[in-house]
Amino acid sequence: MFSPRHASATQGFTLIEVLVVLGMLGILAGMLAINARGVRETRNLDIAVDEVVSTLRQVQAWGDTGRSVPAEVVANGDVSDAERYDRGYGVHFDQDATSILVYFGFGADRDTSRVAKHNRYDPDNLVETVQLPRGVTVSDISIDGVAGPNELHVLVRRGRVRADEETVFLGSHSNGTSHNYRSAAEITLASGSLTRTVYVNKYGLIYAD
Repeated sequence: MFSPRHASATQGFTLIEVLVVLGMLGILAGMLAINARGVRETRNLDIAVDEVVSTLRQVQAWGDTGRSVPAEVVANGDVSDAERYDRGYGVHFDQDATSILVYFGFGADRDTSRVAKHNRYDPDNLVETVQLPRGVTVSDISIDGVAGPNELHVLVRRGRVRADEETVFLGSHSNGTSHNYRSAAEITLASGSLTRTVYVNKYGLIYAD
């Protein structure tokens, strides 16, 4: 004879039980998604910091050794063949930007119409655009401990150069005089709620926190 007790023992989950399980799975999936996003932001920020430090050190090496400007610049007539060396190299940062720009200096001996370009980035002297990883931006810039400039030019050039309030010079004087044109800079990178800072001190040391 059919037994009601046997029938109840083979019944499936109730609707409430199914909803509870789905709710728990949803919470678990949300936690995993948040954790994955945090890991991705941390990884991208670390990659960006390494990229910025590496770029600054490469430019420092180019400027300190008097590396010649690209041959195509000479071909375009922007710099004569005799002026190819000791022009200096720099890195340009814009606040909220997602990339940084590598440029070469025109040198202080340019004509008056272009003398302002000798220590700053200009489209005419762009060497390379370094794209930061997705979601990473230049969130803050400070010079000598004072925040505020919306842009920063870090120039490395052998020989005497003129500084301005938004430029950090790492080159040394050729005549051995004081280094009063040197400044220290801090470039803060952000990825989501995470931040890290790259430091350029007045002695030319480049490092990150």
